[in-house]
Amino acid sequence: YKYNEESGDWEYHAYLETNETGEAWLYNEACGEYEWYASADNEDGYYQVWAHCDDTGGGGGNGSDDDEWFYDWDYHVNPSETITISYDPDTECDCNVTIYVDIDVYTENGTHIDTVEAEHIIYNGYSDWFEQDWTADEDGSYDFRVNLLDEDYELEDSFWIYNVNLSYEYDEWIHAWAYYVPTDDDGNNNWNELVVGYDPETECDCDVDVEVYLDVYDENGDWYTGSSNQSHTINGEQEDWFLQDIAVDEPGEYSFYVDMYDEAGTHEEDKSFSLILSDEWFDYDWAVEDGNVKIDLQGNTNYDGEIDTYYEVNVYRWNEDENDWEEIDSLSEDATISSGSPAPLHFEWEAEESGDYRFVVYMFDEMGQEDSFDFMEEINLNQAPVIEDLNGDHLFEGQLFNFEVDAFDADDDELEYTWDMGDGSSKKEGD
Repeated sequence: YKYNEESGDWEYHAYLETNETGEAWLYNEACGEYEWYASADNEDGYYQVWAHCDDTGGGGGNGSDDDEWFYDWDYHVNPSETITISYDPDTECDCNVTIYVDIDVYTENGTHIDTVEAEHIIYNGYSDWFEQDWTADEDGSYDFRVNLLDEDYELEDSFWIYNVNLSYEYDEWIHAWAYYVPTDDDGNNNWNELVVGYDPETECDCDVDVEVYLDVYDENGDWYTGSSNQSHTINGEQEDWFLQDIAVDEPGEYSFYVDMYDEAGTHEEDKSFSLILSDEWFDYDWAVEDGNVKIDLQGNTNYDGEIDTYYEVNVYRWNEDENDWEEIDSLSEDATISSGSPAPLHFEWEAEESGDYRFVVYMFDEMGQEDSFDFMEEINLNQAPVIEDLNGDHLFEGQLFNFEVDAFDADDDELEYTWDMGDGSSKKEGD
């Protein structure tokens, strides 16, 4: 209500509702006597009322006195250490008017710590919307008084924003990450399983809660129900390594998306990759004849599409001096296979000396070892001695004859000579 000096009565003037900050404003009011009260619907308590008027008006730019005021205003906090105050100033003057907006910053105990200034040009009836930011150096609760001044630096309007909590927003990210297929006791991949590992990091030397989602989509773009998420508490002074595992039911190409959110639900980091999860194996057969080793394989997969595979045969010989197996050779071959098109492969290897041998055969795809087998074989390459010359001739009874022979052994083995005398008896060298 406003007091009417001519009639001597209090007359209804305006009805206001408070905004989200608990404040209500009347703009561009003439000086006079006003009465304010809270309605019965409001909560009981103590209320503060500020009054300001200016019958002389503000600066009009051409020697005139026109009023300026805040037609509307708002604020938001994002990120959490910064407040953005926005406002729409207006003027009575149908002309360009220069105004200044100062934002005074106070701590929760009322200490003034900073002032942010801005200059604008406005025009009557034009919708303007300006913004000013302020960032806190320390966590705390702050109050803001926003002042509108005309071009003569006379105060035209102001409003307060109270109890704004500002805290520094620390950045979080994924420092390192990897993925792999776990293996069984034989070292072969568990084809339908995948493990994703990651090291989330934060700027804060304090405990920070993060949430990491592992979303999986099949080759049709459908979200896989085996997707997962985990909550972690990290600290900038500690190193962490977390794992999430997933298992699929069918072979196929899958897309994996890793997303990390901070404790406020803000998206901080993401990673993604695609991978074919499928089972590969081989059928095999082998044979050894003299020093020749033959190995036959057939690469197979349960994936309908094409898979690049790699095969390796490692050859070891037993080293008696070292009492251990020593790798002496390696053979390899590539093959592209599918469920409807297995790949036959043939390996052949020739031993150059006698000994105990071990052959280890591996099959790999892009994620590692898929199948393997090994066998051992004793290979003996000893060759029989060769008789080159024998001085045999026709002999007559009663005639004395000295028999001689030339022979050699390719393996340089020691030779023993035995003579068959033709009558069922034999003689050895030296008899």
